Amino acid sequence: MATGGENFDDIDPALKAANDKNLALLDQMKMMREEMNFYQAKLAERQPAITGEKKNIKLPPFKLEKPQLWFSQVESISTVWNITNEMMQYSLQQRLPRQAQAILQTHSQETSINELAKIADRILEIVPPPSVCAATAPPETQTSNLEKMLLVLTERLDQLEVTQKKLHRDLSRSRSRSRSRSENDRRNGVCFYHHKFGDEARACRQPCSYKPKSTPTNSTGNQ
Repeated sequence: MATGGENFDDIDPALKAANDKNLALLDQMKMMREEMNFYQAKLAERQPAITGEKKNIKLPPFKLEKPQLWFSQVESISTVWNITNEMMQYSLQQRLPRQAQAILQTHSQETSINELAKIADRILEIVPPPSVCAATAPPETQTSNLEKMLLVLTERLDQLEVTQKKLHRDLSRSRSRSRSRSENDRRNGVCFYHHKFGDEARACRQPCSYKPKSTPTNSTGNQ
């Protein structure tokens, strides 16, 4: 009888299935943590806009026919509140018509508010404004969506962790029982495989004193 090696084929099938499920859960939890890190990074990128929102700044309504005046008012507000150029650019771009946003985003963050005003004037002279400006999700809504996604992922991860911990405990108990059976079998001089499968065992772990119940006879015999 061939001696079995220390590999998954030698493990009790039920234990192997539980072990595979445990590993799959750990992989799923790892992927979920990576996804959470992605959304946390997105929230961190939005920090300048969030900081600006917390100042409770009220920007004047944007009027398509007087963009220069609007930018002048915005610049005055940014000076009073000591808001960085980057933060103000982000905030005001969210309030411009979509066609103006796309063009202004190509300019450097170092571009002054006055320069942006002149650029916006030229854009609106060339591109006729739509009768109804397309609604854009305000920064606070985008932030709320990211936070909701993080909350959902956190709840799912908590559920997976509970399931994985229970499976790990069950797996540990099963392994303990399996080791106890193996130790008892070894004390009786019989390996785990012959104790469980008898003559049908396809592996044997030495030392093993198992004796087959029936010995095959020699078909040729002695003449």
